[in-house]
Amino acid sequence: MFKTDSRSTYLGTFNFMVRIRILVVSAIAVWGACQSHAQTNPAVADAVRLTPGDRLVYYVKEDPRSTGPEKIIVSSLGELRFSVSRDSGVDIVLKVQDKTIEQIRAELKKKLDSDYYVNATVLLELDEKSTRQGQVYFDGAVQRKTLALDPGKKTTLYEALLQVGYTEWAKLSNVKVVRINQATGKLETHTINVDDAKKNPKKDFELQDGDRVTVDEKLFNFK
Repeated sequence: MFKTDSRSTYLGTFNFMVRIRILVVSAIAVWGACQSHAQTNPAVADAVRLTPGDRLVYYVKEDPRSTGPEKIIVSSLGELRFSVSRDSGVDIVLKVQDKTIEQIRAELKKKLDSDYYVNATVLLELDEKSTRQGQVYFDGAVQRKTLALDPGKKTTLYEALLQVGYTEWAKLSNVKVVRINQATGKLETHTINVDDAKKNPKKDFELQDGDRVTVDEKLFNFK
């Protein structure tokens, strides 16, 4: 009698554990499939904004010299270099930082069709996203002096100020952002009224890696 009860209890516990294991494995499989879909879904990948270090796959179907797709990497200046034809020595260089792959593909196709091809079929896909974080530097009436930018994610000035924190004396109506123009290599200064941006997001300013933000203090703090 004792052995029978023990065997029944054991079998019941064993079956229960098997069912639990099946459920866990199934959940992991579903999660993995979702992650894979997010990484391979062209619509999702095309919407990603590029940053230095991102690796892409590039190929022109009509290129007679091509032996298949080649891998290219966004430079530290935010540029991509595209071969017009494999080993031809003729390249097209585009500024791609903060642009989507869809935008770059269209821009590249336009240049290829203009001078080299008739209705070129351009393959341009994200191969690997860089994990490098951009950095923005702050000075003046703020609580933190640096902010790391998430790769591929937009960060506006007002959002950044909320993250680093600003004092009650911060003059948000006249915030300055100094950056290097990637096209000319020269410094340029942008003055933004963050008070307006708080009310209207369209007036906000998107930050880039290396930006330097200065928040002056008010002479008087009227509340």
